[in-house]
Amino acid sequence: MEVLKNKFHRELSDLDKLISFYNSELKLLGDLELNDFNLNNKLLSELSTNLKAFSISKRQFNYNSIIISLYGAFERFIENTLVSFVDKINKIVDKYDQLPEAIIKNHLTLSLALLNKIEQTRYSGTLKKNDIINNLHTCININQDYQLNKDAFAYHTANFRLQVIDETFARVGVQGISNLLIKNHEFSRHIIAKNEKSSSKSVTNEESFYFLNDLAERRNDVAHGVASEILQNDILRDYIEYFKFYSEALSQVLENKILHTELNYSGKEIGEITNAFKNGRVICIYTNKFPIKVGDTVIGKNKSEIVKANIVGMKINEISVNNCDDQDNYEIGIELDQKFKKNFRVSLVPTLA
Repeated sequence: MEVLKNKFHRELSDLDKLISFYNSELKLLGDLELNDFNLNNKLLSELSTNLKAFSISKRQFNYNSIIISLYGAFERFIENTLVSFVDKINKIVDKYDQLPEAIIKNHLTLSLALLNKIEQTRYSGTLKKNDIINNLHTCININQDYQLNKDAFAYHTANFRLQVIDETFARVGVQGISNLLIKNHEFSRHIIAKNEKSSSKSVTNEESFYFLNDLAERRNDVAHGVASEILQNDILRDYIEYFKFYSEALSQVLENKILHTELNYSGKEIGEITNAFKNGRVICIYTNKFPIKVGDTVIGKNKSEIVKANIVGMKINEISVNNCDDQDNYEIGIELDQKFKKNFRVSLVPTLA
């Protein structure tokens, strides 16, 4: 998730730079007045004259390129995020019939739809009909060592707006994802500030997802040649900023869903933290007779937070060790690569490949 989000943010940054270029272009050439007649000035003068002659159309082309590029980057981000989410759930859950009900329910239908789209350029060289059919056979008839047709879950026939995104993520078992995004602290704070409201309770769904729905409409208008209002570049920057917060919140929500799935499916609860040091990077805990070693993965959870970390160091009676056995309920100190809170309950989970 983090890799996909960072890639999307780089694309947003590039669009912001493109807007800066468009601003500089208009400022440099639109206001240029030249009286000297050397070769360079003649070329600049000609360029300035041509730009002024078709300045309105140029603004339209600039606007169109930003809208199409922004929506395209966002669409790819959502599609890739869906595929990545399904792939991670696939790796966590060993048996097909133990997957979230929504994934099982939609897998066959979406796989058949994918078969009908396999000839499209976007799937060229990456997917084969035989692989899709074999995956379906393994899921239905063998159950173990299965492979989902993960790309099928990214299939959609409408532009990504609020309702479409909610429906698409519901197919992978994440119900009401937009409501979950609103509860994300940073995203909510951004929406409150932009709408000049006092709290999240006073912000409507329409206000929270205005930029999302409006971008889908504008992309549709541009693609079909429908005349629409050309947004000023500063306003387009508001769209870019919005999608940075949106994608950050979406990634966090899905990571939490993955961690809860991992915890519920394969977690072995060790117990409560007895003490914490170094801002939560070192915790003390009883092993509950579980064998534990450096390199193992643990999940810490309280009522509102869930964090995954790797064990990078261990001590028993102030002596560094690499592991402890299951012969006693040892009290150990664990050094982690993430911060845990003292009120976390800690579980041991298998390290994913």
